Amino acid sequence: MRPVKLTSKVFDIILQYCNEKPTLVFCPTRKGAQDTALKLAETVSKAGAKNPFIKTEEQRVRLQAAGAETNDKNMQSCIPFGVGFHSGGVGFADRGLVEGLFLKGDLPVLCTTMTLAHGMNLPAHLVVIKSTQS
Repeated sequence: MRPVKLTSKVFDIILQYCNEKPTLVFCPTRKGAQDTALKLAETVSKAGAKNPFIKTEEQRVRLQAAGAETNDKNMQSCIPFGVGFHSGGVGFADRGLVEGLFLKGDLPVLCTTMTLAHGMNLPAHLVVIKSTQS
């Protein structure tokens, strides 16, 4: 049986089930978490002026500022759209940045590896698991 590529379906799943509340997307690899976040940010950017992840102008401004705080080009491409990624490959400062944004509710979507499930308490309304195999 061939595995189904879920990256292209994650955006629609989030919109359908998140109820405008925090979402964690668990990915099997670091690259998978980063690529999923980039794909979500790209999808939102193509949607035009209406970003379903950003509810207020104040939130948008905070995310723009947070995106400028990181030196990671991929993170800079995601955060302003309300999407971040978290893994062991992300620098300590950037991990703290996305954790803080997620906890405050400014970053509604966080793509991560299973390492986040060990020792972190980031409450989410919706959890998407892209794969049960690593």
